[in-house]
Amino acid sequence: MVNNLIKKFITRKILIGLILVILITLIVIIWAFWIKPEDNELIIEEPSEDGSSIEEKPSCFDSNQDPIPICNCEDLQKIEQDLSANYKLENDINCSQTKNWNDGKGFNSLALGQPVPFSGTFDGQSHIIFNLFINRPDQNSIGLFSYSKGEIINLGLKGAEITGKDNTGILVGSNFGGKVINSYVLGSIFGNDDIGGLVGRNEKDSEVINCYASVTVFNGGKDTGGLVGENEGIILNSYATGSVSSQKGTGGLAGENEGIIRDSYARGNVIGDENVGGFVGDNEGTITNCYATGIISGNKDVGGFIGDNHGGTVENSFSTGEVSGTERIGGFIGVNHGGLVTNAYAHRLTGNLPNCVGEVNSGVVECNTIQNNKSYFYNLGKAPMNVWKFPPWSRSNDGKDYPVLE
Repeated sequence: MVNNLIKKFITRKILIGLILVILITLIVIIWAFWIKPEDNELIIEEPSEDGSSIEEKPSCFDSNQDPIPICNCEDLQKIEQDLSANYKLENDINCSQTKNWNDGKGFNSLALGQPVPFSGTFDGQSHIIFNLFINRPDQNSIGLFSYSKGEIINLGLKGAEITGKDNTGILVGSNFGGKVINSYVLGSIFGNDDIGGLVGRNEKDSEVINCYASVTVFNGGKDTGGLVGENEGIILNSYATGSVSSQKGTGGLAGENEGIIRDSYARGNVIGDENVGGFVGDNEGTITNCYATGIISGNKDVGGFIGDNHGGTVENSFSTGEVSGTERIGGFIGVNHGGLVTNAYAHRLTGNLPNCVGEVNSGVVECNTIQNNKSYFYNLGKAPMNVWKFPPWSRSNDGKDYPVLE
């Protein structure tokens, strides 16, 4: 009997101990999740989508360091003091105050009016510049960087509002042999000739690699693109999703291409008058392994992929957007002047929509029409995607949606 009492006593103690452990655990959980700790440093707040929650940091600009650190928008403007130095962005910054700078003209594009372009490096370190504002409709080569032959990497811009004249882009106005890598822009841009969401004019020997733009692009002149206005250099593994409008030479990715574009795509709607394309408005260069899906509307020389292929080479590419116009309208190309097009495909919803090519003036065009079968272009095992390379293309969307870049 004594042994039974002892066992009951021990069992009761164990039960009481377990109950106490559970109660203590519950109290700790409640304290951790429902009671604010007194130490505010333990509370981590992510920046809001528009950057309004970002606390302005004090200046960290130190020209004795290499690279020179940038901590706020004032530091960013100081880059114009030495355009050959190297810089790094230490944190996200909110440049909303630039709307009030320079009598409403906003931020002064880096290297604008200088005898030399930016030639150093700028590493964004995957940070974001929010709400950059520039309003200089009478000046050329407008953007965060006006003229650049340096290297700009790992940088994002969100909520940018940029207005310039010719050669205007949110990140770089005129890229003179420079490199833009692993960077992106979101916002709106307005200008005249050679206007692009990311870069206005990408000169010969310039490179845009692993970049994207989701920008509304307005233009009153020619050569306007969702990513690049005029390309004479190289564009690789990049894409654009914003809507684009201008008069002549209007494209979802580039307005005019005289260089090389490979493994890239455009998904924005495009509207213009002449030489209007879902991917490129006017092509004299080389385009390989690319596609466009936007709705395209124009007047003359309008194509789902290219408006006017003027001696250019296009291979392994496709377009799926609806196309409308009045003269020389094609599901893939509006008009071909001496160009070579191979392994190209265009989607057509009904028999009333245009054929692959509006007119072949000269040159050779090998283009196939896929009738009312959008999902054909979801399958990476079918032409033309079956000859693409993986990477840079990803297999994650295979059979589900249009291809994406890895």
